[in-house]
Amino acid sequence: MLVTRQTRFDPRTTVVITLSALVAVLLVNDSLKLGLVLFICAFMMGKTGKLAMWLNYCRLLLPLIVLLLLIGAIGGELAAAGQSVLKILTLGSLAFWFFQAVPPEELAFALMKWRLPFGVAFVIAYSLRYVELIRREWKTVREVQQLRGLVLKGRGWWHLPDLLGLMLVQVFRLGDELAEALETRGFSTPARTSPFTFRLALRDYLLMLVGILAAVVFCLFNLKF
Repeated sequence: MLVTRQTRFDPRTTVVITLSALVAVLLVNDSLKLGLVLFICAFMMGKTGKLAMWLNYCRLLLPLIVLLLLIGAIGGELAAAGQSVLKILTLGSLAFWFFQAVPPEELAFALMKWRLPFGVAFVIAYSLRYVELIRREWKTVREVQQLRGLVLKGRGWWHLPDLLGLMLVQVFRLGDELAEALETRGFSTPARTSPFTFRLALRDYLLMLVGILAAVVFCLFNLKF
């Protein structure tokens, strides 16, 4: 039975545009341009009501950001470290927007149209969703340990190995439950049909062309100036 899609454009169109944007950001080494792209991402998140979710997602990158700034400060390359931070935030924001714009189930079946194995398509489509789930598990582990009298303020970072050990147990348990649920629902079935219909229309090709050209112009402008 066919199911009505939630997306207006073919998910493969969004894949091509996002990949073009990611390549453009990787090639750009101008902090002003990276900041502009990051501002546009934040503005779009605010317009779509996902600003709070995006900020929580950015918090996951905070340890890496602090580490980069610390290394830059020690090595006397703080400007380069700041540029790297902007690039990481921009790349992460584009990835976040992509997974919010395309439902995972639609993305998985759309990627199968490119002859991608369903297992690989599933991992790509559902990866970001489980990042948020793991973040909630980490919060739960912290709260449970605090209720049991574990002090996490001040020198509480001494207890980090204990918390990470408990978190690993939760992650492995979650992985086992997910594997059992997928096997029960026939994940390994070789013959799999899509409940959605996917066909690249003229507007999809035009949108992909615009996205690719915009990324090329953005890169050429950066290389020239």
